[in-house]
Amino acid sequence: MAVSVTVIGWLLATLSVVLLPHTLHLPVWITAVWIAVALWRYLIARRRSGLPPALVRFALVLAAITAVVAQYGTVLGRDAGVSLLIVMLALKLLEVRQQRDIIITLFLAYFLILSQFLFEQSVLMLVYLALASWLVTSTWMLSQQSVVSSRRALRQSAILLLQSVPVMLVLFLLFPRIQGPLWKLPGDSEVSRTGISDHMSPGSISKLSQSNEVAFRVEFDQGTPDHATLYWRGPVLWDFDGRSWRDRYRGQAVEHWVETSGRPITYQVILEPHNRHWLFGLDYIIDPGINMSISGDGQLLAHTKITKRIRYELISRPVAHWPAQLPAAQLQRALKLPGYGNPRSRELAEQLHRDYPDPQHRIRQLLQHFGQDPFTYTLTPPLLGRNSVDDFMFNTRRGFCEHYASAFVFLMRASGIPARVVTGYQGGEYNQLGDYLIVRQSDAHAWTEVWLDQQGWVRIDPTAAIAPERIESGIEAALPDAAPVSGLLRTDIGFLRDLVLAWDGINNLWNLWVLSYGPDLQNKVLRQLGIINWTQMAMWMTVLCSLIVFLYLFFWWKSEREVIDDPVVKAYTRLCQRLAKLGIKRPLWEGPANYARRIQRQRPDLFAELGPILHDYQVLRYQTADSDSSSRQDLIRRMRQTRLKRTTAV
Repeated sequence: MAVSVTVIGWLLATLSVVLLPHTLHLPVWITAVWIAVALWRYLIARRRSGLPPALVRFALVLAAITAVVAQYGTVLGRDAGVSLLIVMLALKLLEVRQQRDIIITLFLAYFLILSQFLFEQSVLMLVYLALASWLVTSTWMLSQQSVVSSRRALRQSAILLLQSVPVMLVLFLLFPRIQGPLWKLPGDSEVSRTGISDHMSPGSISKLSQSNEVAFRVEFDQGTPDHATLYWRGPVLWDFDGRSWRDRYRGQAVEHWVETSGRPITYQVILEPHNRHWLFGLDYIIDPGINMSISGDGQLLAHTKITKRIRYELISRPVAHWPAQLPAAQLQRALKLPGYGNPRSRELAEQLHRDYPDPQHRIRQLLQHFGQDPFTYTLTPPLLGRNSVDDFMFNTRRGFCEHYASAFVFLMRASGIPARVVTGYQGGEYNQLGDYLIVRQSDAHAWTEVWLDQQGWVRIDPTAAIAPERIESGIEAALPDAAPVSGLLRTDIGFLRDLVLAWDGINNLWNLWVLSYGPDLQNKVLRQLGIINWTQMAMWMTVLCSLIVFLYLFFWWKSEREVIDDPVVKAYTRLCQRLAKLGIKRPLWEGPANYARRIQRQRPDLFAELGPILHDYQVLRYQTADSDSSSRQDLIRRMRQTRLKRTTAV
C-alpha cells in the first residue's frame, strides 16, 4: 500500500527530532545533506512525482561513503559510524514506497537514538530521547493503521512505552552488570577532555577557569572544611624550559609518601573522566585506595586512564612530618633553571638573596612585592614575549594564577630556594541540597611549594598575595564585575544559583545510581535485598518479569471481555457470522476497512448497503473516543436489519 503524504510528513518530522542532538557534534555538511534530502522527499510526496531512479540513488550512496571517508579517514568508530548512519538514513528516504520501507526506516531511527548515548548520557538527554522514541513509535502506529488519528497514535504509543517501564526497571536492577562503561566504542578513551594538563604555560589555566564544567564532586563525612584549606592536589611540575612547566619524569610510586598528623578528614570523590592518570585529593593523603598509587612528590595516580566517572574514598591529615634534608636528586631538580633567558628576573633574585639571606624573609619580601606593586589578577592577561618571566614581572604585571606561580618558583630557584609548581583545584561550591561540594573547571589553580630546612615542603600561594579573595571565597570574588566569567559562576544571582544547584543535585544522583551502577554497586544493592548470588538474581528476575507479563495479560483479557460485551461489537460479530454463511468469512486479524473492500470485490450488490455500515462501525469503534447512545443504537439497528441475499446461479 502506498504511503500517504501525512505519514511521510510525520516520518520526516520524527526523524528530524531524532537527528537534532547529533547536529551538535557532527560536521555541518551532514546536517545539510539531511535537510536537502528531507525537503526533496517531501516535495516528491506532495507533488506525487516519482522517486529518483536506482542509478541516481546508487551514485548518491557512493558519494556519501566517499564524503564520510574523506572527513574521518574511515567508516569505523563512533563519529564516522554515526555520520554514515545518518546519511544512509537520509538516502533511505528516497526509496520509501510502502509500509515495509517505513518500518525499516523507523528501525534505523531507534538505532540512531541509541547511538546518541555514545556522546552524552545526561538526564536531559534521556528525557529528550524518550520523547523521540515516543514519536517514532507513534509514527509506526500511524503508518500501520490508516484509521488511527494522530492523537490516538500518540496516546497508544505513550501507553505502550509506559507499560515497558516496569520490565525495564527489573532488568536494570537485576540483569548482571559488566565491567566498564556500556556506552563506549574502541578509541573513545583517546578523545581529549577538558581538565588539568601535565604542563603549564601562560594562559593555560586562565582559559580553563572560564569553563563551568564539573571536574569532580566531594562528599565529606564530617562537614566541609574551610574554603581556604581546600587545595586539591594534582600534577606536580618540576621542569622549566623558559616558558612552560612540565613533569618530564613521572614520580615513582612509594608505599608511604610522608608521615602525617592532625585531625583526619574522610571524604569520597566522584571524579569526571578526563582521560589522564591523575586523581585529586587534599593534603596530606594517608594511604591511596585500591587501583591507585602515590608518588614521591604527592601525585595521586590511577593505574589506568580515567575514561569513565569513578568514585574513590580518601583520608587526609593537615600536617606533614618531612625528613630533615631534601634528597640530593630532588634538591638538584628543584633548583634547576635554563642556562639563559629572563636576565632581569635573575638580577632581582640575586638582589633578594643579598638583601634577605634568611629564606623565609626572602619569601615574605617577594610576596609583599606582588602585593604592593601594581600587579593585577585577571583572566585576560596580555601575551608574553620570549622572556616570559621578565615580561610579566617588569612589563605587563597582569596575570592569572599560573603567571604568579611560574614567576615565584623561577625567582625562588634563582635565589637559591628549592621550589616547584603544584597544579590542581582550589575551593569548590557547597551544594546544601545534596550536602556535597562541587569543584568545577573554573576552580583550576596553580600554587607553589618551597623547601625550607626544619620545615620541609611548605605551600606558598602567590595568588593570595595579590587576590586573597580568590582563596577565601572563589574566583568570582577575586575578579572585577566586568571579567568574562560565565553568568552561572556568579554567586549574586540568587534564584538562578538555586536552580543550578538543584539541577546539579539531580545530575549527581543520576551519576551515582544510574551511570555508575556497575558490578560493585549492583552487588551492594542486591546484598541489601538479600540476593547474594547469580542463581537468586536470575530467579528473582524471571519471577518479577513473569509477574509483570501476567498482570498485563490479565488486564488485557479483562478489557477484551469488556469489548466483547459491548452491544455494538456483538451486533458486528453477528453480522460477520451471517456474512460467513454467504461465503465471506472474516479472519480475526482483518479490520472493517479491509473487510469492506473484500466484500466490494466479491459481492458488489451487498456493498452498497454494507459499505456505509462498516465505515460507520470503523469510525465509532476506532476513531471516536466518546459517542452518543443514539448513534450507537442506530448503528446496531442497521446491522440487525440488513438483508443478506445469496447469489443466484446463472
